[in-house]
Amino acid sequence: MVEHATFGAGVIESSEGEGATQKLRIGFAGGSRTLLARFVKPSA
Repeated sequence: MVEHATFGAGVIESSEGEGATQKLRIGFAGGSRTLLARFVKPSA
């Protein structure tokens, strides 16, 4: 699970790339979005 400031809690569906340009496809309550990994943080 990850946490985003605007979209809230989500689950990582897929990952592409690595480092500063890593993109994550994340399923949020309002639908899936693709974001750069640096904009989300792990949640417990």
